Amino acid sequence: ITELGASSNLEFKSFSPKKGAEQKMYTEIHAAIQVTGRFHDVLLFFDRVGKMKRIVNIQRVSLSPAGTSGDLSVSCVAITYKFNK
Repeated sequence: ITELGASSNLEFKSFSPKKGAEQKMYTEIHAAIQVTGRFHDVLLFFDRVGKMKRIVNIQRVSLSPAGTSGDLSVSCVAITYKFNK
């Protein structure tokens, strides 16, 4: 995910994996993400995440201006899944 962000011209402020919720057949793996970049680059990043071979859902997206440069400060949570054996 961080490589996709970098190739989308985003600056990662933080990437914090969290312990996920364990379900009967799978475990959710959460990662809190904070990036800065232009609106178009943020959308490009979300599109690239959506095309990954692994299922990754982006939730709780929050956008706010990041100064006077026209950039956005974006925070979200990426959720992926791991099969429990």
